[in-house]
Amino acid sequence: MQDAPDVNLGVVRLKEQGQQADLLWGYSDGGQFTSEFPAHMMSHVARMKVNPENRVVMHCHPANLLAMTFVHTLDEREFTRTLWQMCTECVVVFPDGVNVLPWMLCGTNEIGEATAEKMKTARLVVWSLHGIYGAGKDLDETFGLIETAEKAAEIYMKIAHLPRINTITDEQMHLLEKRFGIRAREGDLK
Repeated sequence: MQDAPDVNLGVVRLKEQGQQADLLWGYSDGGQFTSEFPAHMMSHVARMKVNPENRVVMHCHPANLLAMTFVHTLDEREFTRTLWQMCTECVVVFPDGVNVLPWMLCGTNEIGEATAEKMKTARLVVWSLHGIYGAGKDLDETFGLIETAEKAAEIYMKIAHLPRINTITDEQMHLLEKRFGIRAREGDLK
């Protein structure tokens, strides 16, 4: 992006209640919006209603989170708890947990609508067997959010086949809540 912003970035204006987008600048090599553009826009709308500071929505394909969806239950509470148990900072960085979608056809309004619905309750939404969406106030925060979840997934993938002798307990996560003034998603901790 740094070397050729006019090729790799685009500035668009939404019109007709979000049904159309005009390219105002960028994609000078003839590039097009990604097929996931509607999912991005729907997620923006959903997150802005929850927290107007969540102005960035990022989608990427982190290998370990993706791998985790092949071998871990897709139950949101269990997926979240596993990530929280991998690194002390996880419950602090994403106390609202992780929402998870089953495999869906990408580039459709259906996955966009499902992602937007999940974005109402968490800043991270995993697309099983595909990737993740994250939301935050700026690029640094959003990238850090996804990177923290990816690091936890990497640790999980390295140890999933081994017996766990130690883990971060719910009691310890409650101590983290108190220390950092956060509240873990209701029902995810005992």
